[in-house]
Amino acid sequence: MEKAINLSGITRDYYRHVTLRHNLNSTAYSAYYKLNPDRRERDEKESEDLYRKYHDSAAYKKISEALEKAQGRCKERTVEPEDIFKAIKDIEEELKIPKCRMNGITVDVDVFAQKFPNAYKYVAMSTHFSLKFKSGKYYLTDVFRGACRTSGNPYKLELTPESIEALVDRFKEF
Repeated sequence: MEKAINLSGITRDYYRHVTLRHNLNSTAYSAYYKLNPDRRERDEKESEDLYRKYHDSAAYKKISEALEKAQGRCKERTVEPEDIFKAIKDIEEELKIPKCRMNGITVDVDVFAQKFPNAYKYVAMSTHFSLKFKSGKYYLTDVFRGACRTSGNPYKLELTPESIEALVDRFKEF
């Protein structure tokens, strides 16, 4: 990739869209929406608008182009832009450190990390991508095809001394 793609605005819209979709399909919210039918219509409209907004954004198109360029005609173990947004959410939920101390973290992601039987005689390839957290924003820095990582290891972190210190502080009191 020539230039890193800023993911800050598009991920926010994606998360809000997913949350609204979850609420609209949830049985827990069904009673609320029965009492407030106009609120359900507003949430449905907002969800559709957010979906269109992030799908039509320039960043989404750049992400899609970068993925298409890296994946070529591959059909197996390919990545969609939504997988990148889910990875960002997973990283934030797992690390649980302040964003001010995450500056400089680089994450290599293989969404399809899995173990293959010994009888599988080829090297399984999947699409990998790299994210960098800088100045409070995530940037997509690289997309490439590579050998699948082993099961249970989809994320490979390169931490800064400040982020390591934040993780240690977090585990001192839990």
